[in-house]
Amino acid sequence: MSAVRAATPADNDALVALSVACPMEGEIGLAVDRAPDFFALNRLEGASWQVGVVDGPDGRPVGCIAVAQRTVYVNGEPTGAMYVSDLKVHPAHRGGGVADLLTGWAGEIGIAAWGEDGLAFLTVLGDNRSMARRMAGPRGLPHLERVATYRTHTLPLLWRRAVPQGCTVTAASPSDLEEMAELWAVVAPRRHLAPTHSVDDLGAWIEAAPDLEVASYRLARRGGRIVGFLAPWDQSGFKKLRVTGYTRKLAGVRAGFNAFAPLVRATRLPPPGGALENVTAVHLCVPPDEPAVLRALVVDAYNASRGVGSFLNVGLDAADPLAKALGGLSLRPDAGHLGVRRLPGGPPEPPLVRRPALPPRDRPGVTVGPASGAMWWYRGHSGYRSPRQRCRGPVPPRGRWASEHSRRDEASEEEHWPRWAPASTIRTGSRWWRARQRVTPRPGTWLSSRATGCGGCAWPRRCCATPRTPSTTPAS
Repeated sequence: MSAVRAATPADNDALVALSVACPMEGEIGLAVDRAPDFFALNRLEGASWQVGVVDGPDGRPVGCIAVAQRTVYVNGEPTGAMYVSDLKVHPAHRGGGVADLLTGWAGEIGIAAWGEDGLAFLTVLGDNRSMARRMAGPRGLPHLERVATYRTHTLPLLWRRAVPQGCTVTAASPSDLEEMAELWAVVAPRRHLAPTHSVDDLGAWIEAAPDLEVASYRLARRGGRIVGFLAPWDQSGFKKLRVTGYTRKLAGVRAGFNAFAPLVRATRLPPPGGALENVTAVHLCVPPDEPAVLRALVVDAYNASRGVGSFLNVGLDAADPLAKALGGLSLRPDAGHLGVRRLPGGPPEPPLVRRPALPPRDRPGVTVGPASGAMWWYRGHSGYRSPRQRCRGPVPPRGRWASEHSRRDEASEEEHWPRWAPASTIRTGSRWWRARQRVTPRPGTWLSSRATGCGGCAWPRRCCATPRTPSTTPAS
């Protein structure tokens, strides 16, 4: 097996084929097609970047990894960091040490760029078990500390929706870049690992991004001032998601969706081998106490993206109070985990382990949206309000709550934010509810497993060993 070398433009076709050969498996199998230019995405990931490859017996790359140098916010301060991505090994060459070679090469690049005190981070899909095992640092590999959960909310683009009132949403122009950068400088420091952007930096990034321009950005204004912005971006020009297969259940859903799509002028879901058309929201910049602004921006982007793709993807930290703005719009969110480590020789404790807790008023409560037909639940209690009651506040807790361990480590905040579960697992009186409901555990408490088993908390089975007493504190 050869050593790791830097990729060159001559490797483009082989790297495109390698990316397609490493699909993401699930209810829907997806392969990332980076044709015609594999490196187009890497050029956007940092000011300085490299792709490393390991060649197989035939001289073609069988594994790759990418690193990019960024300046990001950590605890509100600009910090140099290395973003690691594109760790791929061809299925025929897995288990032979290729991934270990690539990981070691990435660490050497990071030390050369930032020194031994440098910060490295990456994201891992929630169901990527092999990568999750690597984050633990086996065989002397770097240990990565999971510090956050990142959720991708998928909004099916169906009928047109009314944009909420309270702010005006318009398209951006080059003259708005300065005010956009000013808002970014206020909002981004409150989000760990968000990139820094000056006016010139933001304009240059937009100019370099394929099929993206300043006019693509949607601005929310109130009183003549920009209070939020984002850009719906169709990335199909350099990154396509090709469907490798559907499960039997999802194949039936696809048939029903495609039959309904022409009635609302929606884009049909592709057959296996086809490209899944979707739009991604980038540069989401909204203050954490303005969920109404985010909802207005997302609905406006939703309407603008109809006919372009089948879905609009919006990514948020699982602990972000803005997540409640997407209630009633998205399907079950997909989780990704954020791993961070100091490079060898640096401080042993990752800098984000003690993430500041969000103020109670910013935490999402239990609400029922006016357009939603679902009931919203706390796992482990039996109180609910129907959509007709238009409940805007939290549902009073009922049933048994765990009284001990009410304070938990802030680093695990994301474990107790919105989850989904079949309502067939939730018992209310003597009836079993058969629809799928949203489950939102109450922050700051351990949850009773009376109705849902030991899956009600992040530490299975410990909750069952403690006595439970009724709670008199309303859910926040």
